[in-house]
Amino acid sequence: MMYLLRLRLSWWWLRYLRAPALALLFGVVVALVLAEVTIRALPAETLKVRLSNVLFTCYQPELPERYIYAHALAINQAVHQPKLRTECSYNGYFWQHQSDAFGWRNPETWEKVDVVLLGDSMIYGHGVEEHQTVAHFLRQELGARVANEGMMGNCPVDYLAIYRNFSLPLRPKATVMFVYFNDLDDLHGLPPEPLDRFADTGELPQARRYRREDLLSTLTYPDVPLWQRWLGRSRLYSLLRYYVPALRAAPRLRTADPGALRPLEGPDPAADLASVDFRGDPEAWFGPELGVTRRIIATMARSAAAQDSVLVVAYLPGQRTAELLEDVRIPAYLAQFAEEAGVPFFWAGGEIGNPAGTGPLPGTRLAHDGHLTELGHRLLAHDLARFLRRHVPSLRR
Repeated sequence: MMYLLRLRLSWWWLRYLRAPALALLFGVVVALVLAEVTIRALPAETLKVRLSNVLFTCYQPELPERYIYAHALAINQAVHQPKLRTECSYNGYFWQHQSDAFGWRNPETWEKVDVVLLGDSMIYGHGVEEHQTVAHFLRQELGARVANEGMMGNCPVDYLAIYRNFSLPLRPKATVMFVYFNDLDDLHGLPPEPLDRFADTGELPQARRYRREDLLSTLTYPDVPLWQRWLGRSRLYSLLRYYVPALRAAPRLRTADPGALRPLEGPDPAADLASVDFRGDPEAWFGPELGVTRRIIATMARSAAAQDSVLVVAYLPGQRTAELLEDVRIPAYLAQFAEEAGVPFFWAGGEIGNPAGTGPLPGTRLAHDGHLTELGHRLLAHDLARFLRRHVPSLRR
């Protein structure tokens, strides 16, 4: 009897405490939701550098649930993680990153395409959604499949590795390699010894060719559980993670042994370039970086010709008037190298350039960091579509 009385009293106290506990829980949930909404409602100027670049970037491994990169050790090349969807942010701009089965920013996975776009963050679509990129608008202009293989921070050495290992398996009718004004600076920042060796002999890890599936099986990247990826989409969680060290536990890396990879057998269409002196001319201005770029264009042109495909070398001008000098010198060299290799050269400053010659057309660049806006991507696609129809007969419809 006493036992039943004690049990009834215990349940009475639970009922008595349940209402305050539920009220407290409800208050905590409301506070968390309001905090999340408040952070998301902050204007871009507030998020610029102060928050978004530190807390919400998908470019840094310190936020592994957002991190979009992987590394292909065999070709010493960064690529995107395959089949990944996450939120990206930089300089106050937010966008959704979604990669296909091969790791590139495309709405679906294609085994065969008509056009491949190679480039850096400008072509990837930094700061805009996928349906606002040049690849999306070019699909509409040409009525064709266009694969976007652009990636932040890329330069000609990266284009070579991606083209020979990821672009060619798609058997495109044309591939457009966009060179941006700072690409030679990026080359200048690489170790000079392997670049010198490549200019002399063509030997470079990024110049090797492997089966795409083999490379994908050996990618190194953070192995993040699905629940952590979903939690990482919360900006409040990212903020707490920044201030609470216990939440920064790094996930284990998903790795495989690249030593088991074997390069593709058969003759390399670029092998007969070994006798060409790519360092003798030109030596002015930027020095060996131009010789490296010249060999890269020649190598990619031979690889394209072996598949009855067309390589297009394109130059995308800078976004500030201080870069106008580079917008004259770099494309002049690129046009010379393209002519030597027997491939077309495309000046990508047509519709997005200011007719007065004083920088980009207003409204075509993002205010905070100069990347292309939706309008800039649309105009570039329109200009490129006309060029491709003139120079690639199989794309004329």
